[in-house]
Amino acid sequence: MKLLDRYIAAQYATNVVVLFVILFSFVVAIDVSINIDRFWDNAAELIARDSESGAEPGPTRTLVVSAMLVFDLWWPRLLNLYNTLLGVVLIAGMGFTGFQMVRHRELVAILASGQSLFRVARPALAVALGFAMLQVLNQELIIPRIAPLLLRDHGQAGTRDLGSTDIPLTPDSAGRLLLAEGFDPAPAQGPPTLRGITIIKRDSQGRMTATHEGDTATWTGTAWRFDPPASTTLYGETRRPGEPLTEFVTTLDPSALRVRSFDGYRQSLSWSQTGRMIRLVRDNAPDGPLSPETRRRLAELERTRFGRISAVLSSMLALVITMPFFITRLPTNTPLQALKCAPIALLALIAAAAGPSISIPGLPAAVGVFIPVLILAPAAVATVTSVRT
Repeated sequence: MKLLDRYIAAQYATNVVVLFVILFSFVVAIDVSINIDRFWDNAAELIARDSESGAEPGPTRTLVVSAMLVFDLWWPRLLNLYNTLLGVVLIAGMGFTGFQMVRHRELVAILASGQSLFRVARPALAVALGFAMLQVLNQELIIPRIAPLLLRDHGQAGTRDLGSTDIPLTPDSAGRLLLAEGFDPAPAQGPPTLRGITIIKRDSQGRMTATHEGDTATWTGTAWRFDPPASTTLYGETRRPGEPLTEFVTTLDPSALRVRSFDGYRQSLSWSQTGRMIRLVRDNAPDGPLSPETRRRLAELERTRFGRISAVLSSMLALVITMPFFITRLPTNTPLQALKCAPIALLALIAAAAGPSISIPGLPAAVGVFIPVLILAPAAVATVTSVRT
């Protein structure tokens, strides 16, 4: 990489990093100012719980623990926020970089040396591509590992689990229905746990043939094990007790129940995990044509998976479209250029964000998410070819 490439790349990367730091600090500061009482009360409660003497905690110690709770709650959220804000920050960073180069007449010097404006844009695009690759790695390797931490509220800062939730009537691949009063996917100690379980078995006509009711079941890796065994009631001509159930082998593993219980968790799955969820939904569907609910869930998962590719491509195309506003042959009024660029950038980023979440009738979900890319790509080509260098 030549000196000019290194200079432009370093300047652009610095602006992007500084913008991220400013935005992250702004978001965290607003949240802390609104919820400082909750952080303070949680810190005092944690100190009192760990203290043997039961004495009232001092303000200094409470302040330190509160700051640790803020960090514990927000560091996974900031990693997720990086993926959300990357497109905006890349365009804003390009604006600041162009403004600095125009202000110091560096673009004039570059053109006077015989270099084209494409030569200026090349290192900036390389840096943007690097940040986009970080986004992909973050989404695929880091976010799935810390997904339970993303769904915590302020009262759960310092914990490492999602808490407990109920499981509504949920069918598995054999047509059986699972109902649970409580589901803890990541307890502090031990495997995932179900509480207050009811399992309903049905025949091919959908009529109930047996029920199993148990207090607690834990996941062994292949099945839900009841302790104590679940009582069984058989239904036929007469209602009678049956053999107690010790294990429930089903495709409704903790991952499937987690996604059903915590809807926001779906966005935190990796590519392979989302594909596995698609297979689980299909396996859990009864034989025959798919129901509208099953088709809806499959479409949501497909949009989630392929929408990530669309979002990255759309963000890069939005950057290409807005670059000519800041990299110009002659010194221009940069604030005016920013005002001209703002609506175009806003529309491009809205298209990039809306594509993975909007269902387009008549198009498969895996195709519909790329509509923003198909719209932005010709605009990017037209913008680039119209640049006078």
